[in-house]
Amino acid sequence: MMDAVTKFVDDLREMIHGYIKEHYPGNLENQPHNYEVKTEIGRKYVKVLSGTAVYCFIEKSTGDIWKPKDWRGPIKNVRRGNIHNENPLEWCGPYGIMSAK
Repeated sequence: MMDAVTKFVDDLREMIHGYIKEHYPGNLENQPHNYEVKTEIGRKYVKVLSGTAVYCFIEKSTGDIWKPKDWRGPIKNVRRGNIHNENPLEWCGPYGIMSAK
């Protein structure tokens, strides 16, 4: 499970950094702390952080990706994919999990 989380976070980091390099040249080098992608492991979820904001939550038991409600937990019933899917970044944008259209 944690291998899949690590791969998801690495792919997410690559996507965010690629977007920032393309649209805001120099920002990644001048303000790298704003674009760090890291995780905090909790009891039920892995919290994925981008800079100082919660990017998403990953449910440890299922691998489901959840849109954040606040710093403590996800919005209930707003699942946005799974880290085991073919394309786990489908609902991911450079600034956070996308809303349903």
